[in-house]
Amino acid sequence: MTDLFHAETTAKPILTREGRRALAARADRLRDVTLPQLLALRGDPDEHDASVDDDHQRATQELSRLSALLVHARTVESTPDDPRVVEVGEAVTVALADGRVERYLLVDAPEATLGGMRVTAGSPLGQAVLGRQIGDQVEVRAPGGSYRCRVLSAERPDPTAGAGEVSQR
Repeated sequence: MTDLFHAETTAKPILTREGRRALAARADRLRDVTLPQLLALRGDPDEHDASVDDDHQRATQELSRLSALLVHARTVESTPDDPRVVEVGEAVTVALADGRVERYLLVDAPEATLGGMRVTAGSPLGQAVLGRQIGDQVEVRAPGGSYRCRVLSAERPDPTAGAGEVSQR
């Protein structure tokens, strides 16, 4: 199992407020539902087999990883450090050369597993846009081949709004 907390960087991971809430909910579910269910199965001789022990070990490790992540991670501020520069925790809109417009939430690796249109800062697109300014043309060196896109906008999600809503800048 890859330890996403330590694999990508030794710096403190950064989480969006939504990501922190979702990961905390996942940890709560593991602690309050999954692990007690697995413990009950371990105590039932009719249901207990090696797979239950394996599932219990994986769930315990995941809870430990999530707990450490939530203790050590920083939460992105609601206001960007520099409103002209793309930062982790922002919804980034890019225009591709073929005219398509795509929007992604730029996150640290631990939050990428939450789904949606999340892209990690360490991915080819994330590396290309991180630290760039609105209007910059960037080259993305992806495994399937390089492509160019223009950074159209970067907005910080509004912590007081519903999930996915952002504050335009």
